[in-house]
Parts: sequence; structure tokens; C-alpha cells
Amino acid sequence: MQKEKRVWFITGTSTGFGRRLVEQLISENELVVATARNIDKISRWKNEPNVLLEKVDVTVPTQIKNAVQAAIDRWKRIDILVNNAGW
Repeated sequence: MQKEKRVWFITGTSTGFGRRLVEQLISENELVVATARNIDKISRWKNEPNVLLEKVDVTVPTQIKNAVQAAIDRWKRIDILVNNAGW
């Protein structure tokens, strides 16, 4: 029986814990919304089919809303939120 993939929404994925978590989830074939203030810093995952990259500054509500909507549009849900953004 195949396990259903979970949709992870993770902020602050350009370095440190966020980056390592995305890499681990990719290796586990999970679905990931990776966010960062600077999209270029997470472009390493642009060709990963299970990763959606979104530019998000968590202090800008419209960017959060747009990223959540992009996740819903693509995978119809978000299962897990990891709020890892630093300031």
C-alpha cells in the first residue's frame, strides 16, 4: 500500500533548518511549497516536480495569501505548516 504524499508549506527555506527540511522531504517524495524572501536563493529546486517555489516575505500579507492560494491551486490542500522564517 502506497502512503499518500503530504503537502508541506515551509517558510524560510533558503538556509539552515528550512533548507535541510526541504531536501529531506524531496528525498522522501513529499510535496513541498518552499518559500523565501529571495526566490533566487531557492532556485536550486526549480526542476523538482514535487516542489512549488514561492517568493514570500512573511511581513507582507498579500504574499502569504498568494503563496497559499498557489499551493491550493496545485495540490488542493496544505497538510503541514512549518513557520521557519527568521527576521
